[in-house]
Amino acid sequence: MSYQPGDMVTGRFFARHTDTGALTDADSLPTAAIYLNGTVAGSVTVTITNITTGIYTYSFTLPADWSRGDHIQCEVSATVDSTSDIGTVIEFTLESALGLEFTVDDTSITPTTTYCALNDGPAGDDVLNGRFLVFSSGANKGLALPISDYNGTTKQVNFATAWPTAPVDGDQCEVIGLTV
Repeated sequence: MSYQPGDMVTGRFFARHTDTGALTDADSLPTAAIYLNGTVAGSVTVTITNITTGIYTYSFTLPADWSRGDHIQCEVSATVDSTSDIGTVIEFTLESALGLEFTVDDTSITPTTTYCALNDGPAGDDVLNGRFLVFSSGANKGLALPISDYNGTTKQVNFATAWPTAPVDGDQCEVIGLTV
């Protein structure tokens, strides 16, 4: 599943008896913390509900000002039969799989039919490789090509196949999660 800033995240986790492994309620309601890129994000509140013996739900809303590429982790702390434990119930990267919207940026790289740069592209090298770039404006509107290489420092996207026309500054595009 892919998440974006502003989305609500929900799921389940279980508490088990330390000796028998049977579902059992924790000694008290478990607590949770959200980590943003490895640091506790105190601004996010996690709601935990005991729905039946040993089964709990969690939910939290991702702040709207968090960014694609941010690494999110939810850790739950629980004590069962006087034994404390911490576990990760969900971990993901925001918008890692689909629907990333960008515009072409010609500030540092002049676009050609085989490469261009993206405004606000993600930081990691190769993170867009194999995904499709689809133009939603400009001369290439409606056309899609697979990304052959991505440079997270320069935000340059390379294509093995040429576009009919070189994109221009401000052309809108979307990188979708289909991979080749």
